Amino acid sequence: MKKFKLSSAAVIFAVVATLFTFSGSAAADTYQIFDLSGPDNLFGSLLGITAAGDVVVYRSSFSDYLTFSNGALVSTTNTSPFDVFDNGTPCSVPAGFLIAGASVCNNGRTFFGSIGNPNGEPTGAYAGPPSGLTFITANFDIATPLLNSSGDIVWLDFQRERMYQAINVTSQVPEPASLLLVGTGCASFLYGIRSKFSQPA
Repeated sequence: MKKFKLSSAAVIFAVVATLFTFSGSAAADTYQIFDLSGPDNLFGSLLGITAAGDVVVYRSSFSDYLTFSNGALVSTTNTSPFDVFDNGTPCSVPAGFLIAGASVCNNGRTFFGSIGNPNGEPTGAYAGPPSGLTFITANFDIATPLLNSSGDIVWLDFQRERMYQAINVTSQVPEPASLLLVGTGCASFLYGIRSKFSQPA
């Protein structure tokens, strides 16, 4: 009987651990959108986006580099502060959409502008995994789109002469301390079960 109880507890623990590990949402990503141009109407050429989400813009009229972090201007320099970028690669849009402008893919996500979609979706910009796209904006005039592996996006809107960044807030990974806490709790749970069932009758 003890072996059966131990096996049942182990199965229940395995099921709970599996659900916790793979409990990702199949729903669309969620984004926080920033107007990088701001009240000063900043505008330039997108140089790149880092894996951490920092954006570098080159302004030829001033021969300077603007660096944005979390939607805010953090520095203006004469040289680029980064050498390595995570810009994604050009790709085709998912079935049912007609591209307008440019599209980019990175790490299972895509970002593109579309117009006159045969699938009936509204005209505009979409982002996220192809199986769960998020409608970002009604403006479809997407130029120089960059998409990092975390799902953060930056693009130019030439029609309005604006720069935008969309930070993927659903791709935040748990911090190591949280993972350690969960691991310690699981280990304690297993030790308690083992101790309870290994006591002599």
